[in-house]
Formats: sequence, structure tokens, C-alpha cells
Amino acid sequence: MNKKIGIFSITLDRLYYTYHCLKALKDKAGISYEHIIVDNGSTDGTYEWLKEEGFQVIRNNENRGITGATKQAYDWFKSRHIDIVIKVDPDCEILTPDTISKIAEVFTDDLKKLIVSPVVKGIDTVPEIVKTKKVASFEFNETQHIGGIFRAMKFEDFTELVSKCKVLNDKTLNEYFRQNGFQVGYLPTFEVKHFETTKGQEKRYPRYFSKKYIY
Repeated sequence: MNKKIGIFSITLDRLYYTYHCLKALKDKAGISYEHIIVDNGSTDGTYEWLKEEGFQVIRNNENRGITGATKQAYDWFKSRHIDIVIKVDPDCEILTPDTISKIAEVFTDDLKKLIVSPVVKGIDTVPEIVKTKKVASFEFNETQHIGGIFRAMKFEDFTELVSKCKVLNDKTLNEYFRQNGFQVGYLPTFEVKHFETTKGQEKRYPRYFSKKYIY
């Protein structure tokens, strides 16, 4: 059975990154997908560009944070019969062809409580590998922590997260994963890039990094 993919992204300014992210996603997906973008009050033309390009956008006039925006994406997905949900941040650039289609193959019908990501280049910290094993037919590096730049899971697990976790930041989610028997980790044959690296992003968008995150 072909799995229906739902992708969501949360934007707040940084149009330069959003443009590159969405172009790479389109070029490297290898499969059709539903994509909702939640814009948390951009003032640099991001929202206007997204609408001009024909993207599905939920517009917030102020920053509702990661948690609020994630719940808005979930509400948008509910009537669309999504099988797999993937969070793709706007500063994520997919490098490996057919990444989305191959990740869909990871999630067999009986496989639950699994959170996966490609290997992320350009980040300051790399999670320690606990073990390497096969998941479905793919090599999988299990870790104790997974970042939020690209995160894939079954829709039923996403539903549970949204209903049970009050704050959906990386720290809270990883605590939830550990306490509830999830396997989390990375697929070493697939790569994405944290665009321009963390230090490069700080140079391009210093105001973005000087503000307090809203979760």
C-alpha cells in the first residue's frame, strides 16, 4: 500500500533558507506529499512569497511558538488520512535523492514507536550511537536523542504526542520518547544539511539568534 505522507514546516522570517529548503524538498522527495507550512508572523516577505508560490499556509499574525504551530499542523492533517508525518525545518536542505520516498519504506505496517531522521550535516553536536541495526531493510543508528530539523513518525504516534505533550520542544519530546519505549535514531545512507551550519546562520541572521525561542 502506498503511504500518504504529510510534511509540516514552521516558518518565521529567514526567507533565504525557506526558499532553499522547499526547492530541495521538491527536487529530492521522490514521492508526492501533502505539505502545510505554518508561518509564525514573518515580516520579511516569507508569507507573501509562500502564497505567491502556491504553498498551503496557515498564517499566524504573531509567533505562536513551536507547540502552537505543531498543533495547527496536526489539525490540518487530521482529515487528510495521513500515514506518516515528517517535520522539516525551513533551514533543512535535503541532500540525498528520493529521501522522502525511502523513509516512507522504513515504516512497515506493524512498526510503531519509531522516530527517524537522515544524518544531519552542519550541526554543532552529534548524538552518540547506542547501537546499529536493521529497521525494515535499512541500516539504523539508534541514539538516545534526536533533533527536530527533520523528524519522521507514524501519524498515530504524532497524534499521541500532540495529545500528551504540553510542550513540543526537542528536550520534552526526547524525554517522552525515552519514557514511552520509542526507538529514535538516524539513517546513515541519507543526508540533510543544517543550511550554512549553526555558526553561518548566526552570521546571516543575528537577530533571529538573539531572540528568545517560544515553545
